[in-house]
Amino acid sequence: MIVLLAVSLTVAGGGLLSGSPSPKLLWTLSQAGVGLLIAYSVAIAGVETTLSRKGTRDRHEDWLGVVAGCGVCGLVGIAVAMGTAAHLEAGHSDFADKLGLWWAVASIGMLGIVVAILPIMSYEWRSDR
Repeated sequence: MIVLLAVSLTVAGGGLLSGSPSPKLLWTLSQAGVGLLIAYSVAIAGVETTLSRKGTRDRHEDWLGVVAGCGVCGLVGIAVAMGTAAHLEAGHSDFADKLGLWWAVASIGMLGIVVAILPIMSYEWRSDR
């Protein structure tokens, strides 16, 4: 899903960027991703604590797999943003820079969505019984 989203954004967003993204933008994006990854870790721990107390952990294993995958995608997005920034700082500029930007935006954005919905899901599951 992230691959399709990143390629689509690269093609569609190609007109939005007149050149390659700046390394500063990518470093800032990676820092935002690290903050979201920390928030994700805390939120997942809270949700899992809630679920394990309620004895409903088995009902949410599929969902946990999906959000764990989103966490890994966010981590890869941070690495892609850092790698693309280093690539630009080394003086290279090509299509991979735009693809790297949109890959990082898509994966870190997905991580942000998961962080945003975790409190809602935790509340729903807590009041489920």
